[in-house]
Amino acid sequence: MTSSLRRMTMLTGGALALRVITQAATLTFAARYLGPVTYGQMAAATSLAVILGILPNLGAGVTVIARSKRSPLLAADIWRFAWPQHLLLGPLIAFAYVIAASTLLHVTLDRHTLIIIAVSEIVVMPLAMQISASLQAIDKVPLSQMVQWLVLLFRAVALGACLFAYGPDGPIDAYVTAQLVATAVGLCATATIAARFIPLWGSPRWPKRHEFFDGLAYCATSGVTAGSMEIDKIVALNATTAWDAGIYATMSRVVFAGTLPIVGLLMSAQPRLFANADSAGDEMQRLVRTVAVGCLLLGVAAAIGLNVCAPLLHLLVGQRFKALDQVLPIMSLAIPAMSLRLAGTNIMLTLGRPSRRIALDVAGVLLLVASLTLLGNRYGLAGLGAGLVISESGLAIAAWTIVLLELSRKRSVRTESPQ
Repeated sequence: MTSSLRRMTMLTGGALALRVITQAATLTFAARYLGPVTYGQMAAATSLAVILGILPNLGAGVTVIARSKRSPLLAADIWRFAWPQHLLLGPLIAFAYVIAASTLLHVTLDRHTLIIIAVSEIVVMPLAMQISASLQAIDKVPLSQMVQWLVLLFRAVALGACLFAYGPDGPIDAYVTAQLVATAVGLCATATIAARFIPLWGSPRWPKRHEFFDGLAYCATSGVTAGSMEIDKIVALNATTAWDAGIYATMSRVVFAGTLPIVGLLMSAQPRLFANADSAGDEMQRLVRTVAVGCLLLGVAAAIGLNVCAPLLHLLVGQRFKALDQVLPIMSLAIPAMSLRLAGTNIMLTLGRPSRRIALDVAGVLLLVASLTLLGNRYGLAGLGAGLVISESGLAIAAWTIVLLELSRKRSVRTESPQ
């Protein structure tokens, strides 16, 4: 790794380590509070909300990172149209979510609960993520992760308070309301911190034509990517029993936590990848190799660490989740593949081919849905784990094939162009 990238990754990794600890606490509290059946239903409902939560800002989170490579001052300018369009579209999408979740998901959650989930995950949380992206755009990557961690910390504390007050199998309304309040408090804290570096209170404006259409392309890419990360919880609930879906959702969260160091490396590298993507010169080649090797090594280490620490999972989530033993060895294999897939798709985004990225992610979603449905119906919980491994491995191979071909094409163009 280059020294600057190594330093940034270590700082970001420290912030992400706090996120891992906080998410472990959140998983512990949620699993004990809800139990496998209700947790599986809540995971499916929340996953759908997270997917739709990508839409209200119309790709402004990626736009600010991509454009700020030219001038950090653009971060504040993009924020001026990012928050108004989010507040305009967010409630509309939240309304659509409640209707969709009530009709499409196999859950017993009432409409009041779905409304609270929608406000929390579609209206409030994405605003905090937009602020985090603005900080990342001005090269404050560790701070961007710290403000995300603050929101997660508030949510973990609120959930812990629910578990303390009500004990296991407490009321779901208390759970979702506490999450909404904690997310709103986290958003206020995030905005207060970010305002020291970015003027957040400037006059709002409409996005320009090129900003709007660039954002739509990024939004489509991010939405499909979020779908590939979250739709498995929804499919699992439809392919197997609610109990198996709850076990799988719990393990899926653990697997995703194992990829957070990879996310740290990618977030640290992303501004540099955007800055060097057009030339595909030696620096870009070096960055791509660094990202590939780093993500693979971190993924393998995370998979080994998960198997070593497996006995601790029972202490965290309780004996009702004892069936985790059936799927943990299988699903841990998904972490290296997922790491390479995340790296490949992120590099594809910086290379300026969003259509290929969208096509790949759509194919990945279809492969994931087919794998989980077929194997889940036939083999139950173990089939869900195997389906995830197959899907992630196929996506990783496809993503890196496209990246290498695109880098080769750009290198050829650069070589043949007149000096």
